[in-house]
Amino acid sequence: MAGTLDPKLDLAATSDDGDEVLRAVAGVEPAPPPPLVTVAAEPPPAEVALAPVPAVVPGTQLIVAAPSASVEASVAALPAQSRAEGVDAGPLAPVVQLPSPLAQSLQIAARTLPEAVKQLRADTVVIATDDAQEALPVDELIRVRLHGVTVLPAQRFAERVLRRVPLSLLRPTDLAIGNALTSPMSQAGKRIFDLLMSSLLLICAAPLLAVLAALIKLDSEGPVFYVQERTGRGGKPYRVHKLRTMRKDAETLSGPVWASQRDPRVTRLGAFLRKTRLDEVPQVFAVFRGDMSFVGPRPERPFFVNQLKQQIPFFGLREAVKPGITGWAQIRYPYGSTIEDAKNKLEYDLYYVEHRSLFLDLAICFHTAKIVLFGRGAR
Repeated sequence: MAGTLDPKLDLAATSDDGDEVLRAVAGVEPAPPPPLVTVAAEPPPAEVALAPVPAVVPGTQLIVAAPSASVEASVAALPAQSRAEGVDAGPLAPVVQLPSPLAQSLQIAARTLPEAVKQLRADTVVIATDDAQEALPVDELIRVRLHGVTVLPAQRFAERVLRRVPLSLLRPTDLAIGNALTSPMSQAGKRIFDLLMSSLLLICAAPLLAVLAALIKLDSEGPVFYVQERTGRGGKPYRVHKLRTMRKDAETLSGPVWASQRDPRVTRLGAFLRKTRLDEVPQVFAVFRGDMSFVGPRPERPFFVNQLKQQIPFFGLREAVKPGITGWAQIRYPYGSTIEDAKNKLEYDLYYVEHRSLFLDLAICFHTAKIVLFGRGAR
């Protein structure tokens, strides 16, 4: 259960009715919640010096209110998860829908916030506020944390349960503060992982690539491979090779456009290659050159990148890491061909940029293999 704290409350204010009321927002989760942890009533550690909390607050109303209107609107506007995952643990655990802003309110008697958290048996307190400069009951929040309850700002709570970074709740300061995004050790480990996985893929797919090359020449006129310019880390352009899946004159008249469902430019064999993702295999040569990683954001063409940077905030942050053959957004969100799709996928890309690790890369590779076998999300 998660409570939402209104920072505008005044814990010292008095009222004439003498009632002691706590209002908490409770949401109904799609699946039965995990067992709740009851926090034992024990005094805070002696070594932590905090302002004393009165045992009795006569005639005080303590209100834990719903989020402000703008935060409610932001949460309500979050798009629904498009692809359900299994019950795996760790970073690939199933996402959970955020509580509805219109969730039913509960009222219980309490004198302090820690007492309220104990009575509600809450394991998380979420702070939702429009103004980060507004005063918060810091002493109360610290005491709650000392009792083992997690205290999170709204954007971190949403990121934890959705496995993405909602742009509607993201502020520039959230990206400016935190651990370093890269380190020499992690970059070296990532490079070794890229070379091992790309070599393994090329060795396994080499005989099949030879057969597919012959079939492509027989199926339609044109080269076996097509070469396009893509945007890499730091905005640096590079050239990528793929098996040709469209007519050789596919963009002669239309110019650069996103692929669509049942795209008439796709050849008969090309439809099979796209469904099985076999057309992506030659990208391993860009991994060997160091232009790409095996796991990372999807590489985009400079023509589209320039447009998306102007229309989507923080889109350039994808370039903090190398693009990949597969990635977190690729397995969590289907192929997109609109600005809104690019915005939704960016939320997953930002999550990967912040949380990437060897374990997450291995998990993405495992789920990519499942997606390839079932041919999901291709276009």
